[in-house]
Amino acid sequence: MEQEGRGILAERLEQVKREKQVSNIDIAAGTGIHKTTIASYIRGESLPIAKHLIALCRYFDISADWLLGLHNFRRLKK
Repeated sequence: MEQEGRGILAERLEQVKREKQVSNIDIAAGTGIHKTTIASYIRGESLPIAKHLIALCRYFDISADWLLGLHNFRRLKK
């Protein structure tokens, strides 16, 4: 499932982006993260700083643990 060398975060970020049918520009507008920074996360070239991780999780309504590959539960129980 995970592409070698790319990273679970990149794979999962691309997955939710595809599912929500949003562009990097849409994500940038909703999170305040520059579109080229988002692209580098999706390509697996860099990892988000804490405030970007939080913004991405809020935007996609997912848990940071899932995005980071720490568990397989996408959302926190409310």
